[in-house]
Amino acid sequence: GQYLFVLRPLVVPAVDLGDRVQEASPVVARDSLRVGKKQDRVVAGPKVDPLMRAGQESGAPEVGRNGLHVAEALADHHDIGREIVVGAPETVAQPRTDGGPTGQLAARAFADQGASLALFSRTQNDLDALTRKLNLPEDRILTHAADLLEESAVQKAAEAVSAKFGRVDVLIHLVGGWTGSKTLAESEADELKFMLDQHAWTTFYLLRAFSTKLADNGWGRVIAVTSPLAMDPSAKMGPYAVGKAAQETLFMTFADQFKGTDITANVIQVKSIDVKGTGKGTLPEEIIAAMLYLCSDEAGKVNGARIPLYQVSP
Repeated sequence: GQYLFVLRPLVVPAVDLGDRVQEASPVVARDSLRVGKKQDRVVAGPKVDPLMRAGQESGAPEVGRNGLHVAEALADHHDIGREIVVGAPETVAQPRTDGGPTGQLAARAFADQGASLALFSRTQNDLDALTRKLNLPEDRILTHAADLLEESAVQKAAEAVSAKFGRVDVLIHLVGGWTGSKTLAESEADELKFMLDQHAWTTFYLLRAFSTKLADNGWGRVIAVTSPLAMDPSAKMGPYAVGKAAQETLFMTFADQFKGTDITANVIQVKSIDVKGTGKGTLPEEIIAAMLYLCSDEAGKVNGARIPLYQVSP
């Protein structure tokens, strides 16, 4: 699944690290998120909800929401005043209509600070459910059915955001999906394809669709939630690690393309998302706090970074 936030506009998705599907990205528009300079901006990104329990005995792939996108708008200095959040909830398996804890919290956090939201999903029902929870005025929310695995659909979604909100300041990718508990010899080719679809292809299509819009805006932030397995894979996480490594490579390529400008791209690495507050893993609130910092002007020099938001074992 994916979840995209756009802050005037912003996009977000979910991510699974190690034993859980991770949540990923939001897009934020700078019109209402106050971060640094006094000027409007827009952010975009996708997000994915946690899937079935990871590491199950069967080792069957877990699938997250293939599509919650949220757009939000950022405005002057450290206050999110009029952000636009775009999210697209899409489910491949284990459907969830709530968008996932992290995605919901991110959307609510930006919306509470004045952001406008653009939501994309394969099913309008998911979008309607999230819209009812957010309860925003009509001029602050956009819903658009889309499949992030189809490039033409992603392009149309990006154009829909531009048509309503004028530009994009932040793109957050939160598309997720996980498969593991198998060695390479035990893994199926379809599992590798699934991981590349969820993590690499959705990222590729989103970056292609929003890169020109961010460049035209002259300011932007692009963020994804990934896993340390991208750089340090384990024996039974091969396909997942390949998918996350491909995603990070695309982000680092994008960061290098825009180095020296006011457009940055960074990834937040987590091993698992602690949605139940057990003390194990990274709390959704910690991920959101990191996203807000990366969307600020003060984080303008942070580009091409892999930010470890997890406890490192001694």
